[in-house]
Amino acid sequence: MKNRKYWTEKRIISQILSLKEKGSPLHYSYIETYHKNLAEAGRRVFGTWNDALSTAGINMEKIYDSGKESRNRNRITVLQQYPDLKKIIGNNVKKRRRELGLLQVHVVERTGIRTKNLGRLESGRSIPQLTTLIILAEALNVDLNYFLKGTGLFEQTGR
Repeated sequence: MKNRKYWTEKRIISQILSLKEKGSPLHYSYIETYHKNLAEAGRRVFGTWNDALSTAGINMEKIYDSGKESRNRNRITVLQQYPDLKKIIGNNVKKRRRELGLLQVHVVERTGIRTKNLGRLESGRSIPQLTTLIILAEALNVDLNYFLKGTGLFEQTGR
């Protein structure tokens, strides 16, 4: 008969701390994908994955918040280097939409982007995420670089 290893609280915590030491992501979707048995055991023994992490002394809110701070710092840095970036991208999206004779509602139907978000983007009040730009580029039949024309990014650099 095979010698089975059972998932005890101690073993789960040990595995979590080992993954943390290695620098592995600890959010549930990653653990469920790459460490399914650990994810299932953590939920079964502790009730939730976050409770398992908490018992192991890991505060996921801190980890998530530090990631947000980092993304916001990067966004601020880019916007400082290219102060007109939001307006230029927004104008390019609006220009292409109008070239195709589309109303915002048509773009919303094609992309699933909220009307409010498209309006904020086109008016230069927000900067879209890369995935949003990709979706827009596909819906408006343009290369992603089209939206960056006039920003100074990737122009005359041979990239």
